[in-house]
Amino acid sequence: MKKIGELGKVITGKTPPTSNQYFYNGEYPFIKTPDMHKSMFLIQTEETLSEVGYRYQKAQVVPEQSICVSCIGTGGVVAITTKPSQTNQQINTLILGDKNNLGWAYFTLKGLKETIDLFGVCLEHWLYKIAGGAEL
Repeated sequence: MKKIGELGKVITGKTPPTSNQYFYNGEYPFIKTPDMHKSMFLIQTEETLSEVGYRYQKAQVVPEQSICVSCIGTGGVVAITTKPSQTNQQINTLILGDKNNLGWAYFTLKGLKETIDLFGVCLEHWLYKIAGGAEL
């Protein structure tokens, strides 16, 4: 058993201001929950960020082979990034410290969909606050 803190870092997404047209329509994936329903791996997203939008919020950048988990709306949808990306605020992303845990962590989190839906809160709050660093 491992605690989430032993697996890596959790980042909560954020949407760059949509009023700035220069932030969008570039080469960087901007992940939303509907993008995550299509497959295990996030290969294409409906929206993208430009270099300007990507750099605007560098703290929200998630590397490839990170695990995104939806936590607002349709909770517990899980997908893996295939390149550096950003997500909206409905998604928390686990950046693994050891990529050897990728498959195990993906299927474990996917198996928690019902629980995440039941709590109606995001992965970060559920694992850290309600469960106090619960073991997976």
